[in-house]
Amino acid sequence: MKELILFLYTIYLIGHSEVGIVIQPQKTPLAPQVISEQVVSKNTILDMINLERSKRGIASLKWDDRLVASAKAKACDLRDRNYWDHKAPDGSYSWHYFFENKYFYRYAGENLCRDTNFSDCMNLWMQSQKHRDNILDLDFKDVGVSECGVFIVQHFGSQE
Repeated sequence: MKELILFLYTIYLIGHSEVGIVIQPQKTPLAPQVISEQVVSKNTILDMINLERSKRGIASLKWDDRLVASAKAKACDLRDRNYWDHKAPDGSYSWHYFFENKYFYRYAGENLCRDTNFSDCMNLWMQSQKHRDNILDLDFKDVGVSECGVFIVQHFGSQE
């Protein structure tokens, strides 16, 4: 069984934002992996997220292309600047990606995962209290998911 290392923390912004990270153990040496080769449609991703919500009687999330764009920007920033954190090396957080993509949130959240596929990320996130809290948060109405290299990012939000 693979050892799972979790690094979690919460950031409170306008309203609230639950934030967490799942870190998969790195192989030595780290073999390059391309998640995008494992094609998963946006409907499949949305279905997986909403299945977890519906099991608990929680309203479904809607797919939002602005959150997809913000998640893609964060994932590529992780890859391009070679870091693994919600906080970028310059001290900024992901929330500016929401605004840059015209998503003006009242509530926002982010889940990060790396070195695996989306299905495995969902399983890992659902085993982690903070990640599960984001997926099941009653305040969130919208979701966007994207990947860049080995990084997968979920962005959640509500503009209400």
